[in-house]
Amino acid sequence: MRLGSYTLRVCRTDANLWLTLANGPKPFAALRLATAPDGSLLVERSPEGAYNVATSYGRLRVELSAPEVARVRVWLSPFSDLVLSGWPRDLLFLTDSGTIHTRQRGLRSGIVFASAADFGSMMYFQNYSSLCEYFTATGTSPADCVGGLWPEAGFTLPSNERRPLPAGREFQVSDASISLSPDVPVSDGSIASAYLDHFAAVYCALDRPEPEYHDWPHMAEQTILNLTYSDECRIEQRGRAYLAPYAGDKTKPPESMVQLTVLLPTYEYAAWSKTAVSFAEQIFRSLPSFFDAELNCFTRWPEGQCDPGPPDVRGSTRYADSWYIYHTLFNVARLVKRTHDTALRDLFRRSLGYARRVAHRFEYRFPVFFHLDTLEIFRAEAREGSGGENDVSGLYASVMLQAYDIFGEPEWLDEAERAADRLKGLGFNVGYQMNSTGFAADATLRLYFLTGRPEYLDLSYLCLANVLDNAWLWDCRYGNARAYSTFFGIFPLPDAPYLAAYEEMENSSKFREYLRIGGDDILPSVRLLLAEYCRHVLQRAWYYYPSNLPRQALAEHPKSGRIFADLAVPLEDLQEGWQKCGQVGQEIYGSGLAPALTVRHYAYLEALDCTLFCDYPAFGLRVSETTHPTIVKLSIAGDGRACCSIRVIPRDAARPAPSGTARVGRTTVSPTSTPQGHLLFRVPGGSTVRLLLSRR
Repeated sequence: MRLGSYTLRVCRTDANLWLTLANGPKPFAALRLATAPDGSLLVERSPEGAYNVATSYGRLRVELSAPEVARVRVWLSPFSDLVLSGWPRDLLFLTDSGTIHTRQRGLRSGIVFASAADFGSMMYFQNYSSLCEYFTATGTSPADCVGGLWPEAGFTLPSNERRPLPAGREFQVSDASISLSPDVPVSDGSIASAYLDHFAAVYCALDRPEPEYHDWPHMAEQTILNLTYSDECRIEQRGRAYLAPYAGDKTKPPESMVQLTVLLPTYEYAAWSKTAVSFAEQIFRSLPSFFDAELNCFTRWPEGQCDPGPPDVRGSTRYADSWYIYHTLFNVARLVKRTHDTALRDLFRRSLGYARRVAHRFEYRFPVFFHLDTLEIFRAEAREGSGGENDVSGLYASVMLQAYDIFGEPEWLDEAERAADRLKGLGFNVGYQMNSTGFAADATLRLYFLTGRPEYLDLSYLCLANVLDNAWLWDCRYGNARAYSTFFGIFPLPDAPYLAAYEEMENSSKFREYLRIGGDDILPSVRLLLAEYCRHVLQRAWYYYPSNLPRQALAEHPKSGRIFADLAVPLEDLQEGWQKCGQVGQEIYGSGLAPALTVRHYAYLEALDCTLFCDYPAFGLRVSETTHPTIVKLSIAGDGRACCSIRVIPRDAARPAPSGTARVGRTTVSPTSTPQGHLLFRVPGGSTVRLLLSRR
């Protein structure tokens, strides 16, 4: 079997059936297809690429294919109830040396990304979506099941002595894919590009779930109503109105990040819907209370209030988390651009001096906690040996680029470059908090276009590789997760055990912006993966709302506040199926999720009294409303290896959707009618689409 320049061969010993990988006379790696530790292996070849294997403990069925990537699927039928303890890892490198750049952590994608001079680079991927029946039967989890050290790596089956695999049924026990490239990556850019290209190749080979359609405009409307009228969402202090961090929790002081992350999508939604949102103006008027006149900078809490903080800040009421300072300033700058408020603009300018002083004190490598006044470091590293908040240098660069946009002064562009340069050489150790890493990707991409220096594009890819290395690229269809989707979620932290609503909202927004800025100048793999993430978040994010989850999937006693099923406010956490969701709380600061998704994926077509929906990011919408039929043009992000959905949705559900066709180049695409009465088109990513629509 051939895969590009590589040769794949099946061979056997008494104890194992192997698939060897070679790009010359000698194999460089072998994948274990079946094992019989007692030497009882019997192999019968059936049709092309299929093998029946008998062992003393059961029968295995193996299927091989290699269209674009090598794919190996294995099923096991045990003769008696079976506990598979001590199952060996399935990937063995046969070269003396090589580098494992990254591998699975926790519930993240089951990958090994490695390279060596003998073979180039490769990505091993275990598709846990296919193994959920096994996890259900045994009560096990695939967390940390792909890993290892050179030369033995790959997947080992988890086991549970209390729940053996039942006899007489067939279970899939492996669905492994391998992507190969002869190029050996050595630099930041080549390592990141290789990772992204392999990731995209594997992604295209997956059997991916089809996202359902959900009514995000309705959820956004409910969110705005809840934030306006629910006492569980608001805090009143000193005549000012604030949003609480968590629903039903008024024990903590208000936080600047909470106000800003809700205000910005709310203002966008108000402009999109052409309606005023009264609570937003009240919150906006409270923002100056977060400006510390002594520091001359925005801070986390208003007017000297402070949460006690973790033990290692030594009881100080003047501690700061590095990312928090710059995240707040970034959103203040965005708000200045949206509102053109001169007072807020002045406070942002005044904050830049302190922001720069902190960055210079730490030489653009930011600790986790430090003293606001003295800049003494309270906690230097996130984890031992990993450094501090490494991605904050990119977030700081984003703030400096905002300052450059607003004030036009070259000193801020110079600062952005100095900060971005500190991302070099970090490999897969950039990410501290994935939304900050996304800001770093955006900042370095902007620097690439501003300066023309290709190393910034390389750093941008490195940041994206760090973000996607925290993806949950499988659907957890066991336990509570049978009621919701986890496919293509991104964990908020490198060691987080759950998906988080707020961070996913920011990922979706930043990925859309990245695609807008980068256009056709970025890698096809990047265009594909970011657009697909934006598509799948529309499905997954629906289940952050407690009203869309069964009661048994919800935590009874969250860490913060309470869970109110009737509030259109998302839970902080979607968990693995063996856990309950909402253990952290119902996060007000993530409640911009529905408004943000609505604004980015829907547009009103006045001539047809319909709403246009596209689940990929789309740009350059133009509507010829004076013609008949009405012509709608838009440019779809993504890559032609995957397709997206476009819907035309009547505003009045009693009226039929328009009739029409779509044209992509010279190809005419006919629509289908959905059960909701929508007109649905399926079109390839990376295309310009022309819709011709007529009222019925």
